[in-house]
Amino acid sequence: KKRKGGGGGGDDDASAAAVTLPPVDFGHVSLVTQLLYTGAYLVSTDRDEKIRVSHAARVYDIHAYCLGHRRFVSSVALVDGGDGGAD
Repeated sequence: KKRKGGGGGGDDDASAAAVTLPPVDFGHVSLVTQLLYTGAYLVSTDRDEKIRVSHAARVYDIHAYCLGHRRFVSSVALVDGGDGGAD
């Protein structure tokens, strides 16, 4: 069910208009725990201790994997490394 913004005046009416997104196959085989959009990349984490960095326009095109975590990855954050680039 889609909700529309506007209306009377309760907290329920504070949301913006609903947005429908097309289905996307990230290639994960386990539950995706978080998505982070950086503009050029889409970073996704899952319950199998993996972080996947994909090109945002082509999520099937993997840029990098971050492996070796001992537990599932529950969150991810983008930190500027100071070198001016995101690569």
